[in-house]
Amino acid sequence: FTDQPFLDEMTDKAIASLNKNNAPFILMVEGASIDKQSHPNYAAGQIWDNIEFDKAVGVGRAFANRTPQTLANTLVITTADHDQSIHIIGAVDTSVANSVQNVISTLAYPNGSRPGGSTIGTENRVGETSGFPDYQDANGDRYPENTNRIRLKVGYRTGDHTGSSVPVTAEGSGALL
Repeated sequence: FTDQPFLDEMTDKAIASLNKNNAPFILMVEGASIDKQSHPNYAAGQIWDNIEFDKAVGVGRAFANRTPQTLANTLVITTADHDQSIHIIGAVDTSVANSVQNVISTLAYPNGSRPGGSTIGTENRVGETSGFPDYQDANGDRYPENTNRIRLKVGYRTGDHTGSSVPVTAEGSGALL
């Protein structure tokens, strides 16, 4: 979706629209594709959206720290509704023959699809990987074309959620509560 703004741009616009006349407001921002890219074990998309979400949190923090008044009256909370099974398990030298970059679970995500179009179950979850992120991947290795020899090596245990605890962070007025 090349015409869709980035998450930090949408966050900035939402804050500008809601921040009127010193009236209080609540804004929830979600990096939804973190989850959508994780189900088919699509590391590049999942990492991409984590970066997008981090930038959006940065916009919220910048707003909170804009003036003494916003600092005294703004609370920024960051959390997740559940965990995913991606693990960064090191780095891999791609110049080594048969090097493994992604260790993907063989467990199917119910009613989902894998990158490349192979369907698992009955539903093809178009939009979870197709067209995202917007870089060129001519060789189909699920990474942007680049000349980097060393890349992150990731592993997935499942195509579904995990029961792991997720962090909750808070910054600003009332954060200690």
